[in-house]
Amino acid sequence: IIEQLRREYGIDFSLYKLDMIQRRIERRLLIADRNDVDAYAEQLAGDEGELSALYRDLLVGVTDFFRDQEAYAALERQLPRMIDRLDVDEELRVWVPATATGEEAYSIAILICEAFAAKELPVRCRIFATDVHQASLDFASQGLYPETRLRGVNLKRRHRYFRKEAGGFRVSPEIRQFVVFATHNVISDAPFTKLHLISCRNLFIYLKPEVQCRVLTLFHFGL
Repeated sequence: IIEQLRREYGIDFSLYKLDMIQRRIERRLLIADRNDVDAYAEQLAGDEGELSALYRDLLVGVTDFFRDQEAYAALERQLPRMIDRLDVDEELRVWVPATATGEEAYSIAILICEAFAAKELPVRCRIFATDVHQASLDFASQGLYPETRLRGVNLKRRHRYFRKEAGGFRVSPEIRQFVVFATHNVISDAPFTKLHLISCRNLFIYLKPEVQCRVLTLFHFGL
């Protein structure tokens, strides 16, 4: 199964923790009303839809706006000092790997805009939001979210940074302009560089320890 995923999507899930892989496969077996892993592997060989569904499940795209308020509060306290250390006309460069559907990147963009505004400075930032799943990036690029995904956004920010539309709430151009979405494999591709901040909050728990160390080395290089 891992080899089929590698051939189709170029992602080596053997670098992920085995118990996570097993849980996701067992979930797909339950959905398909199967209990034979070998038979499921044979099914995947001729069923692109099921292989794609398993792939999406393995990527675990769980995210939300301002998910874990304490983490964002800590970042909010740090941003003024980060801005103070910028050179004249230098951009604050941020990387959000494993961004999934983009809520984390947009949340950070909101905090950065507010931090610059508090100092009465024009916003100078570039946020690189990356993922291996193109469909998630396409969704994130549109910036249109159902109201249920905005649970962590207070009313003041909702009115300021989102526009209500028929399909939900769209991120305002004021915020969207600072975020660049791109396909990137954090395990195998070269890291972004000259960064001031990396926010990676929903990936490491799924990687094997030796892979965690490798990625952290890349992150340190990027910073």
